[in-house]
Amino acid sequence: MFVALNTSPAAGTPSPESYVDPSAPVNDRVVFRRHTIYEGGPAERMSCVVGDLNGDGVDEFVISTRNPEQLQWYGKMGKGDWQPHLMDDTFASISVGGVLIDLTGNGKLDLIASTSDKGHYVYWWECPEDPEDRWARRVLATLPVNRTHDLMVADIDGDGCQELYVWNQDAETVFWVPIPDDPRITPWPDFQPVVTGLDEQAFAAADVDGDGRLELIAGCSWYRLLRDGSWERHVYTEDYGGTRLAAADFDGDGQPAIAVCEVGADIGKPYGRLALFKPGTDPEAIWEVEVLHDRLADAHSLQVADFDGDGRPDI
Repeated sequence: MFVALNTSPAAGTPSPESYVDPSAPVNDRVVFRRHTIYEGGPAERMSCVVGDLNGDGVDEFVISTRNPEQLQWYGKMGKGDWQPHLMDDTFASISVGGVLIDLTGNGKLDLIASTSDKGHYVYWWECPEDPEDRWARRVLATLPVNRTHDLMVADIDGDGCQELYVWNQDAETVFWVPIPDDPRITPWPDFQPVVTGLDEQAFAAADVDGDGRLELIAGCSWYRLLRDGSWERHVYTEDYGGTRLAAADFDGDGQPAIAVCEVGADIGKPYGRLALFKPGTDPEAIWEVEVLHDRLADAHSLQVADFDGDGRPDI
């Protein structure tokens, strides 16, 4: 399943027709059928996060909006229709991205998200006993300046517990913080930088150097966490900007590659590229690149999954 958001405040909804890539060979075509599950306000939708919030075995969608500023989740009801449920409307605008994770250990998914250009906070919302009730919001961190574009949760330090990674673009800083045993502490302690002086975008995590541990991939670099707690930066490309990232073993050689697409508008270009980066014999050197597409108009998302069922990841 692929979820699309209409972010335009006044845009109409196209008819639910199938889409087939006309350039693909007939035997390779994968047909996607679009289903409109909701029409109406609020408008200017920013983020979309998917997870089973109410434990019914069916995923729901968490959507943040700017007009008005709300956080809602959409669930499939008994008759098959999708209904919105207001989670919170007492915050400054939420940025793109977000993470659903059980922070309290009660089996329910909580939400981590952050403010856009209207605020400098990272919040988390606790799922109530009845997810249709309002969700309690807490300040996880106060950032130096506004605008956070990317969040990711991963266990990169290998201690068996996950950390939160936050890219505060206007501060040109990637932060990380261990998720505390008591997440209701405000703010979370040990919030510290990975790198400063970089205004880039997007996160992924993969074992890029083959040492059996995950590394942090952020923008055009990957970072190795050293034993003393510092981060060692390695640039894999110097020629891409405004990126979205995903890491996977695309060719089955056991070595992860990094898929990158550019948001052309973010780097002052009419079009962006979709490229695949693979390490050579030395993963600390610049990686080899294969450009898959060079005329993407403002590509703002990138997902990797086995869409055609052949056992290999697709982009």
